[in-house]
Amino acid sequence: MAFVTGPTSFYVMRLLLGAAEAGLYPGIILYLTYWFGREERARAVGMFLLGVCIANIVGAPLGGALLMLDGVGGLHGWQWMFIVEGIPAVILAFYVYAVLPDKPRDAKWLTPADVEYIETKLESERPVGVDKNQKFSFKTAFTNKTFMLIVAIYFTHQIAVYSLTYFLPSIINSYGKMTTLTLGLLTAIPWIAAAIGGFFLPKYANTAKRSQVMLVSGFMSMAIGFVIGALGGPVLGLIGFCIGASMFFVVQSIIFTYPATLMSGHMLAGGLGLLACLGITGGSSDLTYLAY
Repeated sequence: MAFVTGPTSFYVMRLLLGAAEAGLYPGIILYLTYWFGREERARAVGMFLLGVCIANIVGAPLGGALLMLDGVGGLHGWQWMFIVEGIPAVILAFYVYAVLPDKPRDAKWLTPADVEYIETKLESERPVGVDKNQKFSFKTAFTNKTFMLIVAIYFTHQIAVYSLTYFLPSIINSYGKMTTLTLGLLTAIPWIAAAIGGFFLPKYANTAKRSQVMLVSGFMSMAIGFVIGALGGPVLGLIGFCIGASMFFVVQSIIFTYPATLMSGHMLAGGLGLLACLGITGGSSDLTYLAY
């Protein structure tokens, strides 16, 4: 992306980038089902999503600072941003591939008793009447009303997340003149709230009833926060966005625990991918109508 030269190369590289990263999130969620039982899964997903918050907290001011390097080394600021922020991800990819075990049985730091406990617990929580060797089927997924409800919920969630992700810098910039670094620092504040919520709250979603309550209350908090953000001034508005963002990854961590209660094996792997694929379209649809 750092070396695109025009519209054609931009679209090609963006397509390749999207294709490369598309399987990461559902793959990680599937991976966590190999290690964590139902009671711990929402917390595990929340901890993983904490990385997204940290990336935004660090990335927003870092991106603002890197944009100020415009002209250094004959490169634009946005080129420096792609290069500097992309290198750590590439290096980490090779490291993770080399050291991350596939399943508990492959982990050298676990005792045989630990492995037996984890595998027994996960097997006991396998959905009743679901074949763990069942192949993925689009028909099965699309005709499962509960699964499609989960997709619809995630779709609306992504509308909120991407609205804030893409438009918050513009909203904050409308508050008054500021440097790109200051803009980046202010943009990071709601993501700090998201990190706090994602770190502390998902662990309480350890039963079906609690998960339902937290899911509903999370969406209500997001809605209230966004209304405050839209109607309030610079200070109150930013507080409102913090309220909304604080529940982003609490809600998302709960949403992605549900497919494992309906599916297993290849069906679960495909279902998580389909959920991520269909849900993320909410993030692109809101950008279309908000542009007008």
